[in-house]
Amino acid sequence: MGKGRILNVSLVRGALCLVKKGVEGLIKTPGNYWGPQCVAFEVRGPGLEEPVTGIIGDPVSEEDWNPEWGQYSPMELFGEIASAKCQAAQRCGMPTSRILVEYPEEFQEGEWLYKGGVCQKSGGLAVGVSGVSGETDEEAAWLIYHKIRELTLKKANSRVNSDQREDRQI
Repeated sequence: MGKGRILNVSLVRGALCLVKKGVEGLIKTPGNYWGPQCVAFEVRGPGLEEPVTGIIGDPVSEEDWNPEWGQYSPMELFGEIASAKCQAAQRCGMPTSRILVEYPEEFQEGEWLYKGGVCQKSGGLAVGVSGVSGETDEEAAWLIYHKIRELTLKKANSRVNSDQREDRQI
């Protein structure tokens, strides 16, 4: 007992490795993107001292930016948007798509009114994704979220089973 937090950076990184190909497939599917085929993400939750951030897909440099996509947007901007989505979802305990439709007054100054942040409990696990379209960002966020949840549940169950074995030996 007292074996540390169930949610930690190692678990999040493991989950990201498991869903990376799925997210890449999602963001590279025609109709799911408007330009670059990569996303920035942020994960927050109990047990994570700092957000876990990164990029999935192939970032596009300014030299490779297609003018048809509009003005160049560096991945740092997508990272900032992913962070804002993640924070809004975590604060409100629901996906940003729901906040946008049902509770727009919850958005704070500086937050982006975009889909792509997911959470199911205020202050709990939250994921924000930005870079393709709002719907695809949110779908990618849910893929990441659910894989992390699956791994936390397995880890919790493993602890319960381990604790029960220890109790029987006493």
